[in-house]
Parts: sequence; structure tokens; C-alpha cells
Amino acid sequence: VSAGCFFTKKSLEQCSSIPLAGFKATLVKGNILVDLSAGLGVDYVAFLKTFNQVIGVDVDEELNKLVRHNFEKLNLKNIIRFDATAEIFLQENKLPVDVFYMDADRRPSGSTKTFSLTDATPNVLELIPQYKKEKIKWQVVNCQLVRR
Repeated sequence: VSAGCFFTKKSLEQCSSIPLAGFKATLVKGNILVDLSAGLGVDYVAFLKTFNQVIGVDVDEELNKLVRHNFEKLNLKNIIRFDATAEIFLQENKLPVDVFYMDADRRPSGSTKTFSLTDATPNVLELIPQYKKEKIKWQVVNCQLVRR
């Protein structure tokens, strides 16, 4: 984490390492990527290397304020942050998205880590019907590339 950037304890604990985020970014490329579980933003900042525009979606408004401050301090361009749930973003999205990415919160109700997709936030399995409405070729979920 760069000097002068802010974060919460949970966001720092759950974010990808910079090397892992960089690796994930080598897996896909395109025009627009949407991270539906943006958190601290490490993953979707890495995707700036392989996408023209990156959009982060997170329901935590306080974390979003910190992340916006960090991105401004780091002078990051072509990056947008939405205060919304993944479900609401997918319902309202009108952009032609190339990739939806998600590394869901696996500790949504406290400190116990969950390994089930149904227990994660957002629930990946509940979002699949909304994904299918989108005209996309690839989805990245938990660093797994899934061909549609």
C-alpha cells in the first residue's frame, strides 16, 4: 500500500497482493472491465494495464470514499467507482462490458472464512442469471477464467 493511502483493516486483509493482481490482469484484456466486488481496488487497478476503462462496484460507501481518495492521490485515470451492490449495478448497467470480474467477500458475516460461493457476498450463483443477460464472452470469478 502506497504511503498516504487509506484503507480499512478488513479491506487490507481481503485484498489481493499486488503480484497476484498483476497475474490476474494478464489473463484477460479488452475495452471495459467491471469488478463487481471491488473492495480496496488492488485487482481492478491492475486491470488498468489490460483494459481501457475499469469500473469498480462496492456497497461499502465509507470504503469507497477512501478508495476514491487513494485513486486521486495515485493519479489513476480511466477508473470509476460505483456505490452499489453487484445486483443493482447489473440491473442498471447500460455499458458494453467485455469482462465482469468478481473475487467475492468470503467473510461477509464476520471473521470466519467461507469457502462456499453461496455464502460469499455477492452470491456468485445468484448473479449468474443476470450475467446471462449481458453480451459478454468471459467472466473471471475468483481468478478462474470461465468461457461462455
